Amino acid sequence: MATNDQAIVNPPASFQSAVWKYYGFPTKDGTTDKSKTMCKICFATFKYCAGSTSSMSAHLKSQHSIDEKSEVLQSKMAKTSPGTKNSTETGQSKIQDVLKNKLPRLGNRATAIKKSIGVFNAKDMRPYSVVENKGFQHMINVLEPRYDLPSRVHFSEKVILKLYEEVKSEVESDLKSAEFVALTSDGWTSRSTESYITVTAHFIQEWNIKNYVLQTRRMDESHTSENLLKILTSAISEWNLQRYEQNPSLTFDNASNIVNAAKQAELSPHVGCVAHTINLATQKGLKVSQMDRILGRIRRIASFFHMSTTAMAVLK
Repeated sequence: MATNDQAIVNPPASFQSAVWKYYGFPTKDGTTDKSKTMCKICFATFKYCAGSTSSMSAHLKSQHSIDEKSEVLQSKMAKTSPGTKNSTETGQSKIQDVLKNKLPRLGNRATAIKKSIGVFNAKDMRPYSVVENKGFQHMINVLEPRYDLPSRVHFSEKVILKLYEEVKSEVESDLKSAEFVALTSDGWTSRSTESYITVTAHFIQEWNIKNYVLQTRRMDESHTSENLLKILTSAISEWNLQRYEQNPSLTFDNASNIVNAAKQAELSPHVGCVAHTINLATQKGLKVSQMDRILGRIRRIASFFHMSTTAMAVLK
């Protein structure tokens, strides 16, 4: 039995513990390392102290749902014990039988896989329904055929919420250690014409810039300075940012509503976004009559090629 460039050597016959039916010593290039043991099912390795098999037994129970002391296991071992026609073939058959067993839902392995899928959903902003896609299910089955993939509802109502609490705790810890925090805020509209407002925090920690999105919330009410003020003060209170001697600074666009909200919240200093100011200046510059005529010609040229596949082929 082998894994990559390593093989597994069976223990001496004097090793009477039933757990040794599922373990051996790794060997490489003809050299056997008896300071470690290797699981014949998943090829995990463990440090081995003579006579101690507790970690090996715990691994079988938590990761493979196997209790080597049970009568059921004893009967399975009798069928797959050495002395049959081909010990390698029987070993492989035994592994295939074990792989049919599902991972315990609360086991370390299943929990780690479930959390990694949640991280994939969150970091790549993938929909919960991705776990129902045939291609995704096929990939998980190839990587770990014993894993029972939960439903999309389980991820949306449990996994992501738990992950959110873990990340929120880390962000709160970082914010507590920051000497000063600068905030930014901006409103935006989604493709489905839904209005949102985002508040982010920025600070320096051990000479590294930290950037966190504190909240992105839907805002159906009018974007008045009073409503924006409520959102800003709510975010400051939720993340305990009012503990500083001076309220956090705020960077925003040049709209009068957010300017007034920042003044009322006594956020200091409150400054307009440089990039937004440059963008406004650029937009005004593009409306100059000479520039407008040039842009008009360019638009007509672009429209010509977009309307003719033959002309586009020649251009390419």
